[in-house]
Amino acid sequence: MIDKTKKHKKGSINEKDISTLLQSLPVAFITTFVTLFVLVIAITKDLPDVEGDRKFQISTLATKLGVRNIAFLGSGLLLLNYIVAILAAVFMPQVNRS
Repeated sequence: MIDKTKKHKKGSINEKDISTLLQSLPVAFITTFVTLFVLVIAITKDLPDVEGDRKFQISTLATKLGVRNIAFLGSGLLLLNYIVAILAAVFMPQVNRS
């Protein structure tokens, strides 16, 4: 049993630290998920305009790397995002608790 009357030593972990970490896992999970999702939106939003960007010599990621490569990159990042979300739900149930 842990003696709660003792002072917390610097560098050691107590029950409160663990509780705070477990509470912040869902926040960290959703923040990471949404950030990656928004990144995909940001890199793919220029795909429909790539011809106009080339015509007016506007430098975008899509004009530099190509539409196909950006589409594959966006799809891959989304796939990775959802795979990690599924794995987190399966192997880290504290992320999915209500």
